[in-house]
Amino acid sequence: MKYHAAAPSGWQHPDDNPPPKGSKILMLNEGGTLAIGIWQNGMAAWMPLPKLDPELKERLRGEGKLK
Repeated sequence: MKYHAAAPSGWQHPDDNPPPKGSKILMLNEGGTLAIGIWQNGMAAWMPLPKLDPELKERLRGEGKLK
């Protein structure tokens, strides 16, 4: 069986790539803890939320694992 991992987009530095305004994202605080939400001052880095592939979403729905 083959396992496929999604390519990580990696953490973004807010000075190099400003986080999107008003969108929920993954954030890394100064203590190295992950937070989910809208960008806040004092955060160290950010990354977009992962997206669910439409084919996988349908499969999971078909298997009753997702509504």
